[in-house]
Amino acid sequence: MQKYLKRMTAFILCLVLLFPASAQASAREDTAESLRIVRADRVHNDGWTQSVVLVLTFNSAYTAVGQTPSVTLTYRNGETKSIDPQQIRQAVYFMDGVAYPQLFITENISDGTVTVGAGAFQTADGTPSPAMTDQSFHSGFSSDFRSGFWNFHIFCRSKGVTAGNRLLEGKPVSLSFEPSREEYDGYVADTFLAALWAPYVQYADNGTPVDASFTPQGRGAHTFTARLNDFVSDYIPLEVAARHQTFSDVWNQYSMAEYLLAGFAFLIPGLGLPLGIAALMGIWYCSVGFWHGLFVRGDDAELFCRHNYGSPPEDSLSRSYSSRKEYYFGSYAQ
Repeated sequence: MQKYLKRMTAFILCLVLLFPASAQASAREDTAESLRIVRADRVHNDGWTQSVVLVLTFNSAYTAVGQTPSVTLTYRNGETKSIDPQQIRQAVYFMDGVAYPQLFITENISDGTVTVGAGAFQTADGTPSPAMTDQSFHSGFSSDFRSGFWNFHIFCRSKGVTAGNRLLEGKPVSLSFEPSREEYDGYVADTFLAALWAPYVQYADNGTPVDASFTPQGRGAHTFTARLNDFVSDYIPLEVAARHQTFSDVWNQYSMAEYLLAGFAFLIPGLGLPLGIAALMGIWYCSVGFWHGLFVRGDDAELFCRHNYGSPPEDSLSRSYSSRKEYYFGSYAQ
């Protein structure tokens, strides 16, 4: 009997000790703020994986990354897909002292519902986020492949760009990035994502980390990279050349047509004199530009890479813009 009473007493003591702990855990779970989607975006990653990345931004109560959660997406047609953990990345970015937890998923879906398992993020005191069940999201974009998502582009600006889109040796360059897309009324950039990601994007030259402004070292092929994470990045291949190696770029920029036109213009009866004078003025203008470009400078220009989707890294370089108007309506949107 005494032995039985001891066992009962021990059991009651265990219950007394366990009750406050369970009540505290339950209270902590009840007070944890729900995980909510406040923004959904799709970002096209030309440079590396060539996939459309779904970027979900959550409420700012959570300030640290937790464990990789289970994620299930439900499409508009009712199809449900469980996401492989290898297709998921988490990050918490800060802007103006506010935390922005983000989940990156390499899955092309423009709207539907998502289920995120518990523990994806944590509060400042270490409280894990609860599970988020079947919350609807809508990116507001078309599901068409060539529209309806932000293109993550890297840009390279330099005052030493030749007519052949080569960089002059010894000239500094500035690298930048921009999430952008083309809409019916022109070019649109996402200022929120650009400002949020700016302190966290890392730049590299042939794999070596560099600052956003630097001077490339060594002639030959260079690949400049802007990288936010494994899923969101872009690159641009360029050649750095000595000035004497770029003479052909300058020569090809100015043709012999002006000189031939000047000679034949004088032979035209009546109009020969004014046409000849106009042709000579064109010759003078081109000659000044030719010698200036040959020995003095390159152009002040910004370059970006237009990737041939499906066959990197065979890229087509394009002079981006020399003015905001051209950028808005011109070559960038082609």
